[in-house]
Amino acid sequence: MRWSKCRMAHIGNQSICMQYILDFAKQLDVDPRTCVKYFLKRIQVAELDYKKQFRWAIKAFQEGIAKQARIKKQ
Repeated sequence: MRWSKCRMAHIGNQSICMQYILDFAKQLDVDPRTCVKYFLKRIQVAELDYKKQFRWAIKAFQEGIAKQARIKKQ
């Protein structure tokens, strides 16, 4: 069970990062593959509000996955 939670956290983080990269690419009207490096730099120097929003999105995604897993398990 512990491994599953760790894996869920990792996948949740990757999913939200991908979503943010796709949004960033859409804003710049470029290929998402070229935005990865710029996104990572942006998140490192981002304002506190942006980082909080990013962490909240990850947490909300993970909670949604956990909720669906509990429903599916019943």
